[in-house]
Amino acid sequence: MVPVTDRWRILWLLALAELLIMTLWFSATAVCLVWGFAVVADSAQFSTAVSELADSSYVGTALTMQTCAGFLLTMLSIRLVPLVVEHAGWGLAFVMLAPGPVFGIVSMARLRGLPEATRMASGNR
Repeated sequence: MVPVTDRWRILWLLALAELLIMTLWFSATAVCLVWGFAVVADSAQFSTAVSELADSSYVGTALTMQTCAGFLLTMLSIRLVPLVVEHAGWGLAFVMLAPGPVFGIVSMARLRGLPEATRMASGNR
């Protein structure tokens, strides 16, 4: 039979472990929610940039190409991430996804420096 003090220690450790697991779960959920809202929000900005900067006779084609490229990248990511996780773990899977947002940030920063950027947002930078 386990002494009473050891039982309390075990219960205390179990409660602490459960608290840690709940904290990690809520933190992961919060990160996923913020990521989801941010991804949806930047999609509209990219579409607006394409529609304002493309030649008016090619706006539909440009938006179609952008949408197709976005869906293609999404499908590739959905197919590749589980394979990478299985063979190399989550760390490499996240590293594999990192170039996308980095490329977007660099591209938008370069666009902001171009003279064409004044055609966007009524010239507000």
